[in-house]
Amino acid sequence: CINLGSVLVVDGGSTDNTVSIAESLGATVVYNPYEYYAQQCNFALERVQTAWAFVLDADERIGERLAVSIEAAAPEAKWAAYWVTRRNYLFGKPIRHSGWSPDLNVRLLKVSLCSYDDRQIHPRLHVNGPEGSLEGPIHHFTYSTVAQYIDKLQSYTSYEVDARKQKQLVLDN
Repeated sequence: CINLGSVLVVDGGSTDNTVSIAESLGATVVYNPYEYYAQQCNFALERVQTAWAFVLDADERIGERLAVSIEAAAPEAKWAAYWVTRRNYLFGKPIRHSGWSPDLNVRLLKVSLCSYDDRQIHPRLHVNGPEGSLEGPIHHFTYSTVAQYIDKLQSYTSYEVDARKQKQLVLDN
């Protein structure tokens, strides 16, 4: 069982009941306007009050087997960070192939030894030390509709165009 008093929720401007639900369960909630993922994660890591953090996005859930694996790793903590398998779901169905499966991510990390690079899309986590792995997946519920998927794809495309313009790169047609 997770001690919700040690849970930090960084809210980037949610419009649902995230803040009230988190606070009612004893989590600490801080507001930071969402700019991009790495910025939000580094903001959170600077405010973590414990030596270790498990990074979990709003559209992700920890599987039972992973929860047991986290608890088993906690007393040991011989690694600087731990890799976790993320099981992605698209339109409610698990993705079993492609670049989304298997999908490995570092999620349990020693705060003092890790930071995200400053990329707006798909940042890398830098780990200063040895890495281990945990058993069991994070369940990642990506897009529930095609419209949601298209919106995200368009935002990534717009970002990439802007980034290339800033670097004065010429796009080949």
